[in-house]
Amino acid sequence: MNRSLALLASVLIYSAALTSAAQVVGDTVAGAQVLRVFEHWTIAYEKGDLDGTMSIFAPGVVFAFQGSKDQTYEDLRKGYVQDFATRQPGTAWVARLEEVYVEGSVAIVRSVWELKVKSGSGETQVKARNRSVDVLSKGSGSWRIIRSFNYPEK
Repeated sequence: MNRSLALLASVLIYSAALTSAAQVVGDTVAGAQVLRVFEHWTIAYEKGDLDGTMSIFAPGVVFAFQGSKDQTYEDLRKGYVQDFATRQPGTAWVARLEEVYVEGSVAIVRSVWELKVKSGSGETQVKARNRSVDVLSKGSGSWRIIRSFNYPEK
């Protein structure tokens, strides 16, 4: 019961962080849909739900991280499998979506992601902070990331 309440509280906190700071420009109705896609991703990641986590990505996604080889859908899937198998309890990616721009069937999302890890003493530390620009398309009926550009924030 306590674990369920803690999970629910963390999901609500993460979801609030996603929506509270984001400036939605263009089609605000579609922008709200895009925000929900990121909220669902956060919930799926927190639960270790591989299919839910991968549902944000289009099959042809190209994920670029500064200094690394571009990754495909399968590369990302393998990475999440490894992450879910080895991550420490209390580890979470927390997003601060800064801007969501939607026009027609294309959306652009600017955000900052922090990898937060809770230590054995209960203290939470930020282990990594990345900036990202995600390009989403609604071509298949649901919003999915087709391109993601990421770089570490120092």
